[in-house]
Amino acid sequence: MEADGYIKMLETPVSNNEVKEAFVVSCYTGLRWCDIRDLKWEDIKGDQITTRIIQAKTGKPVIINMHPIV
Repeated sequence: MEADGYIKMLETPVSNNEVKEAFVVSCYTGLRWCDIRDLKWEDIKGDQITTRIIQAKTGKPVIINMHPIV
């Protein structure tokens, strides 16, 4: 998505703010809505998210470093 489109989306009023917040998290983490929806507070430690997505190669969960905006 181009920067102008992203900013326009952020400025657009929505009836469900959770959807807008999930969109921002998705943009900065690469996670899909279904993965964001299932996150729990205990999955967030400092600036890292430990996902329920398990890597096929290692068998371990994916750990994502969060951008400060998230």
